[in-house]
Amino acid sequence: MKPILFAGILIFLFFESSLISLPIVFILCLITYFLYPEISTIIFVFFIGLILDTLRITPIGLSSLAIIASIGIVELIKNAIEFKDIKLITTFLFVASYIYARLFSYSPNILVYFLIFLFSFVIFSYFINSRILWRKEM
Repeated sequence: MKPILFAGILIFLFFESSLISLPIVFILCLITYFLYPEISTIIFVFFIGLILDTLRITPIGLSSLAIIASIGIVELIKNAIEFKDIKLITTFLFVASYIYARLFSYSPNILVYFLIFLFSFVIFSYFINSRILWRKEM
C-alpha cells in the first residue's frame, strides 16, 4: 500500500472522530481495497475500523465488521459483473456510505452523501489518472 493513502486514512481517522461527522474513513478504506485487493489490505482496514470505534466511543468491532461486510459484497459483485468502471465503483461507494452512515448515526442528509459521492469520484479518478496508486488489475 502506498504511503500517501496510508497517511490520508490516518489523518481522516482523527478528523472523523473529532471534527467531521462523515464516513470518510469508510470510503477511503473501500477505495484502498479497490486499488489493492489483497489480504494485507483487509487486515489493515480491520485494524483501522477498530481504532475508529475506539476514537468514536462506539462498540468495538462494528465499523470493522461493516467494512469487511462491504468488502465481501464487493467480492460477490465482482463475481457477477465486471466491476472496473469508475462510475459503477463510485455509485457503490455512495450507496455503501449512505447505508453505513444510517447504521452508525452520521448525518442523515442525502445531499451530504451526494457530496461524498463526488468526493470519492474525484479522489478515485485522480489516483487512477495520475497513476500514483496504479494497479495492473484496474
